[in-house]
Amino acid sequence: DYIPNCVEAYCGPVPQIDNGFAVIATNVTWQGTASFQCYYGFAFPSGNQLESISCLQDGSWSPLPNCQGKSMIMSTCKMGRV
Repeated sequence: DYIPNCVEAYCGPVPQIDNGFAVIATNVTWQGTASFQCYYGFAFPSGNQLESISCLQDGSWSPLPNCQGKSMIMSTCKMGRV
């Protein structure tokens, strides 16, 4: 039997994120990247237009970015009694 010295890590399909979508993906193997954008009305807490994840050597994706409602990011809500 032939056993290769190394097998390239495979991360599987680009994951879905809540309130956003993947716009660019290089590949789904080690060192591949995928970039995400938020739907209208949502944004990344970083303020970046795009956030990227990477396929890691162990075959998992790095942590997914999180799109939040813009009102939660842009303003600080003050609780008051009605």
